[in-house]
Amino acid sequence: MLPITTARKFQTLGVSFAGTCSYALQSTGASVSANASEGSAILNCGADCKWTATSNDDWITLTSGSSGTGNGQISYSVSANTTASTRIGSLAIAGSDYTITQSAETPPVSKPGSSGGGGGGCFIATAAFGSPMEPHVQILRDFRDEYLRGHAAGNFMVRLYEDLSPPVARFISGQEALKAAVRLSLLPLIGFAFVALHLGVELSMALGFFGVVSLAVGRARSRRMREHAGRIGT
Repeated sequence: MLPITTARKFQTLGVSFAGTCSYALQSTGASVSANASEGSAILNCGADCKWTATSNDDWITLTSGSSGTGNGQISYSVSANTTASTRIGSLAIAGSDYTITQSAETPPVSKPGSSGGGGGGCFIATAAFGSPMEPHVQILRDFRDEYLRGHAAGNFMVRLYEDLSPPVARFISGQEALKAAVRLSLLPLIGFAFVALHLGVELSMALGFFGVVSLAVGRARSRRMREHAGRIGT
């Protein structure tokens, strides 16, 4: 039997022992981009040595090589990382961990004044909702492209936003409480943009005006009722 000091040296190299068999991974892991991708790990062992492989995380799926005898290749697929945080997962292969590190999604950057949707430019909304493809972000992007771009005042507003918003987006991206507050504050704007895209901006403004007037009338009536109740009480 190998001295314990030698065994520990092998363990640090990704080698484990099972009876008379030794298992060694050619590499201890891989780093991948935020996009969905595929990869493989290579296991070296004796010709009669059996082994199994499993995934420790639901975003990593074994596509082939879940078990075998002798040297083998374990293939896997990785789902897209749509969050703003790097994530780390692993495969368990013949008693050793094969670590997979996946980068965070990077919000697309569009040049100020660029035309077309392209999925970019909504920096703050993307940071708050976690993905440029999130439906709320898509509504804001569609509203921008439909009603702001192509007009002098709208283009100026878009350029100003794209110049000033990236630092704000970076600041809130790592703070969950702040992202939740920003999502809540954006809901009225998202609601207006949704109605405008489906019913037209004129009708949306009319509905908004009607809502404001109704609220003001309701508050005024409530105040008069309280004043009337106060006079009766005296």
